[in-house]
Amino acid sequence: MSRQRILFILVSSLLGFLVVFASSLTSNSVITSLFRGGVAFAIFLFIGLIFHIIWGFITVDLVEKEQFPKSTKGTEKEQETKG
Repeated sequence: MSRQRILFILVSSLLGFLVVFASSLTSNSVITSLFRGGVAFAIFLFIGLIFHIIWGFITVDLVEKEQFPKSTKGTEKEQETKG
């Protein structure tokens, strides 16, 4: 995994923690809010990892197609002069 993807997953998990913690803090104690925020962090981390795996499967086909570019005009001209 690249560094940017790991950072994106961690930042989104932290954002999920903060949103759940702040919304839970308005009606619950700090300990309960921290627990719920921790659960939200774990859930967002899991969802981010699953999303990363699915995104990897989707982009594999695009990367393989780019490795074999179509023929260029220079090679077509060389083939015409040889034939």
